[in-house]
Amino acid sequence: MSWELYIPPAVKQKRTSVRITQEQRQFIIDHINDRPRRKIIEQAQVSLATFYQIVKENGGQIDHSLSTRNRDLEKFIIENFSRMSTTEIMQHTGALRSRINRIAKEHHLKHDADVEKRLRDENRRHLDEIRKKCDHRKCGESLKRIMKIEELRVMSGLKQKTSLHLRRMPTKYYKAAWHLMHCYNYIWSLDDPYNVYYDDETQRVKTEDLYRRKYKLNILPAV
Repeated sequence: MSWELYIPPAVKQKRTSVRITQEQRQFIIDHINDRPRRKIIEQAQVSLATFYQIVKENGGQIDHSLSTRNRDLEKFIIENFSRMSTTEIMQHTGALRSRINRIAKEHHLKHDADVEKRLRDENRRHLDEIRKKCDHRKCGESLKRIMKIEELRVMSGLKQKTSLHLRRMPTKYYKAAWHLMHCYNYIWSLDDPYNVYYDDETQRVKTEDLYRRKYKLNILPAV
């Protein structure tokens, strides 16, 4: 009896097409020549093939030189990155900052100490100019106004619109409640900051009245 390896016949897979919405198509058309195209593809949430199909259908720009590594640019960056800043290379070559930094990262290029010092000095001068132009009184009033609005939003049960850290209570009150919780096993939470609770495991202090008067804390039995 002879044994032969059985190879099943190849089954041709059906090609399934993914439908995209009219909004996705219109977004691509509205940004048809924007760069970088990778970002447009991510925002439209379509495949690379679908994106370029729509670009071709609507007469979009197809320039392969924009996605092909420019060897002259790469050579220039390798030779000059140590003694030139990224901005200076941009001005000299017209290349994008992201492309220059990507090539520098690939080749592990670093600026010389003199260039690093020059960049730090320029950045410091720039910050000093901004500080001189800034109206600190006006900025402080604006910040207070934003914090007040955020506090009102939180008190109303709404979500914050900024990443500001809102203080729920004065620092000395916070420290007093924190001390009771960590040293004497009282129950306390910032969700309910002025109420401190005790149970059978709490080592109650004799100065609870002081905490009530001085730090405005409500010391209550845990339910």
